[in-house]
Amino acid sequence: MEPPKYDGTIHPEEWIKQIQLFCYLRQITTDQEILKICKLVIDPKINISHNINTIDELIKALKQDIFFIISKDDAKRKLSSMKYISENDGGDHIKFMKEFLTYCYNAEIYKEINEMKRYLCKTLKESRYLQKEFVNRVENIDSTNELIKNFEDIVFKQTLIKYGSRVALRHVATGKYLTSINKSYEKSQKQIVFAGKSLPTSDSTWIITSMGCKKNGDIVEYGDYRIGLINEETNKALFDTSTNAYCDTINKSTSFYWYFQNLKSKEINSFVESQDIINIVYSDIEEYYLLSHEATFKVGNETFQEVVSSEYIEDSEEPNYEWCIELIK
Repeated sequence: MEPPKYDGTIHPEEWIKQIQLFCYLRQITTDQEILKICKLVIDPKINISHNINTIDELIKALKQDIFFIISKDDAKRKLSSMKYISENDGGDHIKFMKEFLTYCYNAEIYKEINEMKRYLCKTLKESRYLQKEFVNRVENIDSTNELIKNFEDIVFKQTLIKYGSRVALRHVATGKYLTSINKSYEKSQKQIVFAGKSLPTSDSTWIITSMGCKKNGDIVEYGDYRIGLINEETNKALFDTSTNAYCDTINKSTSFYWYFQNLKSKEINSFVESQDIINIVYSDIEEYYLLSHEATFKVGNETFQEVVSSEYIEDSEEPNYEWCIELIK
């Protein structure tokens, strides 16, 4: 077995470790003997001074050589082009992290924490939410271990509401969930919507869909209009008549007009997360806010808690308009 040759495509410090291992296995232990072997297996196209007397001097010389500079620049280009793909979308998290840290080492920025932050942030360019979370969380971090740990916490966060997500909508004031079942209002014959049980069931599970350009897997944002809410049990969509909420069959011509308001900040283009307290708004020609209260209605002999809508929020009744959106795994 021959000692590994140096051609400028490996980090000099890593190559020295390989040479040292080769030598130790053959009982070659002095630095001068190891240095002689190193000089013999350096690619002849790489020019180094004959006056190098220590391994540290050799490493320094190799780092100044154009071949290593080219290799280092190549590692930086690879870092710039990396894109994080979640495991749900077919990515390999462990492979990604190994490649990222290897490129950082080869680019000699492994101990430059701010440079690592910058490149790691770039890998999240497909998700404004994750980038924003990353920037906020790593601002004061000063170690690689903390940086990687926070990155993992962010990318594995499971609280974001996405198109295609299954959610439950809990009425804050009464603790009951927005529900629909295969029964009709006695006057309109539309499928009833009401505030049901205090625990979510399939009747109170809704699938988020979009009439716009968003696709399943995209994050739902405050400010997204034309959101659809499909009842999982009945496969019918939530609508509004300006007074009553109801569910009805969907078809190719169906349009949705719901959107969510974030009661924490009212910020447009922030992201909807599980446990957010929201207003649910139907926006067609006019806007109507979905609410529930203690009032009831009957279908046959059964009594249900009413879910209705209003053009504006009465100050004295604000809690009646508040809903907690909950992600169902």
